[in-house]
Parts: sequence; C-alpha cells; structure tokens
Amino acid sequence: MGAGQPFHTPVDSIRQDGKTFLESKVRIKRSVYTTIFIVTRVTRRLLGLSPIIIFYIDNIQHYLLVKPIVSKADNFYIFSPDKKITQMIDPKKRKHKVLFCDAIVFTSSYSRQDLNNYYFFLGIKSLSWFQLFHGITDGIDGYTYKKVLRSYQLIFCSSKHRYEQFIKLGFPRKKLKLVGYPKFDEIGSLDNARKPGKIRVLIAPTWGVRSCISFFSGDILEKIGKTYDVSISIHRHNNLHNWRDALEKIEKINVVDDLDFVKKLQQADLVISDVSSAGFEFLKFNKPIIFVDTPWNEFLKKDFENRNNIEHHYRDRIAFTISALDLNRSLISLIKKAIRLSSIHELERKKMHKRLMYQDGKKSPSELIIDSIADYFV
Repeated sequence: MGAGQPFHTPVDSIRQDGKTFLESKVRIKRSVYTTIFIVTRVTRRLLGLSPIIIFYIDNIQHYLLVKPIVSKADNFYIFSPDKKITQMIDPKKRKHKVLFCDAIVFTSSYSRQDLNNYYFFLGIKSLSWFQLFHGITDGIDGYTYKKVLRSYQLIFCSSKHRYEQFIKLGFPRKKLKLVGYPKFDEIGSLDNARKPGKIRVLIAPTWGVRSCISFFSGDILEKIGKTYDVSISIHRHNNLHNWRDALEKIEKINVVDDLDFVKKLQQADLVISDVSSAGFEFLKFNKPIIFVDTPWNEFLKKDFENRNNIEHHYRDRIAFTISALDLNRSLISLIKKAIRLSSIHELERKKMHKRLMYQDGKKSPSELIIDSIADYFV
C-alpha cells in the first residue's frame, strides 16, 4: 500500500468493485451464467469427473505454498492475476478461467475480495470458498478471522494453536481442518548437505512498512558479506521490489530469487527476520534466529498485548532480538553470539515448531488437504 492510499475494508472493496462491474461495457446476465455454471458442474458429476479446484495466488511465496498440493492432484490448478507469476507455473497446472470451477482456495484472506465481488454480481452462489493461510504465526488475525472467513466452507489450519483460535472465535468445527503446513512437503528432494565455506546467513524481511530492510545500511551489509555467505530475500509483490536493484549492487550480497526461497531457507545456518513468517518457518530446521524489532513492531506489541500474540510476544524465547535502530552498530557482534550460542534456544525452538506446524505422522499436509477437499465433495 503506497503512501497516501486509503485502507479499504472488504465492504469498501465490494462497493467499489461492484460499481466498476455494473458500469462496465461488458454486461453479463446473471441468470445465463449461473445456469451454465450449474449445468457444467452437474454434468461433470454425472460423468464421474472430479471437481475442479483453483488455488488463487498473488505472489511467488504463495506459489511455493500450494505447489506441493497441486502437483499431487490432476484436478487442482493455479490461477494468478499476475502474468509474471502465471509464466512461472507449469503450463499443465495453469487455469486462466476460473468461472467454471467447483471451489477456490485462497492463500491470502484479502485476495478473495476481487473474485468474491465478481461471483457475487454474477449471482453464482454455489461456488465453494476455502482458505489456506500462507503464514504460520498470528499476523493474519484481526478482522479477517472474525468477518471475512465466516462465509468460507473450509479453513485449513497449520497448527492446533490456530485451530483453537478459530474455536474460541466461534467457528464451527466442521469448517476447520487440521492439516499442517504444506510448504515444505517437497523439501526432501533438496540438497541440505553442509558445504565447505562461509556460514550462510539469510536475511528474510517482511513486506511493507513493518519491514526491517530499510534499517540496513549498505556499509553493514558489505561488512557482513565479507565474513559470511549472505543472501537477502525480497518480496516481488510489494514495495520492497524497489530495493532489489540497490541490493544487487552491494558486493558479497546475493539477492534471492523467490523460487529459490525454500531451498535457501533450508540451507541457511542463521536467519535474520522481523515479523515475517519466514523466521518462524525456519524453526523447522532448529537453527539460530535473529529477530529485528522495528518501531512499527514495537507499536504492534502494545496493540496485541491482550491477545497473547505469538508473533510479538514469544520472540525472546526462541531467538536473539535486536532493535532496528541498533542494527548498524551491533548486528555483527550479535551474529557472532547467535552462532556461538546456537543451542541456547534449541529446546524452545523445538517446542514452538511443534506448536506452529502440525504433523500428522502418517500423511503429509498436502495429502491431508487433498483428502479434506475430496471428503467435502462426497
């Protein structure tokens, strides 16, 4: 969201999109498309064909989340409004038209606004909406949990912690599916062998105003790069994209391509993050973490105090922390300390990983999601 742009609630978005749709030159009669939609679905059912499931994504990180799922099911496809993302998807798994699908799985709670209005004005009410969160912490709570998700038919939970959150908010258990986090389902095929050389440090900031990336000076990055193998992951889908060109000019710094993020996360020896889910995802490998507290994060700590928010209130238990204002003065010494005392948070990291990433023991998260969707359509 750029400076000066107003924040729009889902209701505001519906009004704006609705007005745009109704005033457009292309007028589609609701009844005609609703009839076609229903006939198409009924015909597929009579022929014994599997329901078509669309995973709606708006950035590469979300693609990494759904890729292990979609690759396991022939009737699962990916749709993205971003043409650059579409080009990266396997052509066999691209779905350019979403009108005649049976369900849409969203990875962003806010993505639904665009398509929700589209289907609303078409009068297609029989479409199913599912939610698969792209993060594992509490950063996607708030109005999303309480309002937008009420109308969804299935909500996939990455942990018992999240499952219990929804129960406390009054969501019916039949909507909630405890499945785990599918992003790392294909990680076994990656090479995690420790290669000779420098210790690998991955800097993985979040996007927008909460990001710590603007607090790093070029000088401190160059100094770190001389001692360690440093990679920086920058979100392509937000205003941090402007940082990519500047960071690529810094010697000894490798700007990570989004498609390589999971591999880089697995191979890292230490991760530096802020409120991004990446820092918590790194718990899977039980290696040292440094969290950067930006002024914005300090504000959120106070705002979330009464909610016992994991993202802000458990950081000290599982990682080393540093104020963004002290980065350029104290980061190098903190990195050395984190590596030297890597085992100090080991037990708490294991506990938090178990709390945030559910493991079935028999089936992978991808398989549990596929089974849940199949059961829904029985």
